[in-house]
Amino acid sequence: MRRVAERPRGDEIACTVIEHRGLSALAQDFPVSLIWGLPPALSHHRTEEDWRLKRLRSVHRTMDKLLASTGVYPWVLGLHDRKGCLIVIIDDMASPVHADTCLQAACVAWASLNECEVAVVRRDVGRRRPANARIRGGGIAIDGEWYVVTDYEEA
Repeated sequence: MRRVAERPRGDEIACTVIEHRGLSALAQDFPVSLIWGLPPALSHHRTEEDWRLKRLRSVHRTMDKLLASTGVYPWVLGLHDRKGCLIVIIDDMASPVHADTCLQAACVAWASLNECEVAVVRRDVGRRRPANARIRGGGIAIDGEWYVVTDYEEA
């Protein structure tokens, strides 16, 4: 495990951002949002504990407010709560500046819940479809996953 940054500022709660090699492999199974402009997918390791999802929704709302004017929030693909550590999954195509801006917002949002550990995972998901895609044609189901054949136009 490698510590990337520690951000204590004044009376704020210190937020430790970490990178962990094993985390990238684990995070491949976490759900992500594949449509540009839609909120990130939220998940946690204990599905029977609804309070964890409420915390993630709170983090999502805080990050959305903090990043509303920047336009960088769509680079966040998913937020995952794993044993008190917020795992932020960021699109691999995001610039380092955009990724750092998202992580700063994640630290503030997670610290507001009296938590202090944030992990970042960069994930390559290819080119994501815009939110206003016009779907034409059909789709196909493979192993329970529905894949839609799209022909989209950018607005």
